[in-house]
Amino acid sequence: MPWISLTVDDVARKVAGAELEALRGAALGSGQPDPLPGLIADAVDKIRGYAGACSRNRLGPPGTIPHQLVDAALVLIRNSALNRLPVDFLNTAPRQKEYDDAMALLHDLAACKFSIETPDAPVEPPAEMLSTPATSCVRPRPLSRQSRNSDGL
Repeated sequence: MPWISLTVDDVARKVAGAELEALRGAALGSGQPDPLPGLIADAVDKIRGYAGACSRNRLGPPGTIPHQLVDAALVLIRNSALNRLPVDFLNTAPRQKEYDDAMALLHDLAACKFSIETPDAPVEPPAEMLSTPATSCVRPRPLSRQSRNSDGL
């Protein structure tokens, strides 16, 4: 399956309609835009960061995640949206467990304990990053009782 971009419609699958509208409109300052697109982008970036931590994974196009992690992303988005509100009765024990499970999955992903699909068109690092040699590291001489010169310390 290809990697996908999440939309507000995807979030509506995880959050009830009335609750979603409340999350999008509550706790906004004058002229502040709908927070949901930013929350979606933040969750996607977080998931891509965890995926990229495992050297076996190849990332898909920017702004996309593998299908296996959509539910985890929706849980992260819902949790972030609920945390914006000045009340916490919406963040129930089952929702907290879902969030904890999603974070455990992402930690497994980063530790290469959870496999994700390879994107149809993986994004490779820029060529200059691949061809640039690592700078050598010069190890300093350890100080001893016999060394009298500690210049440069």
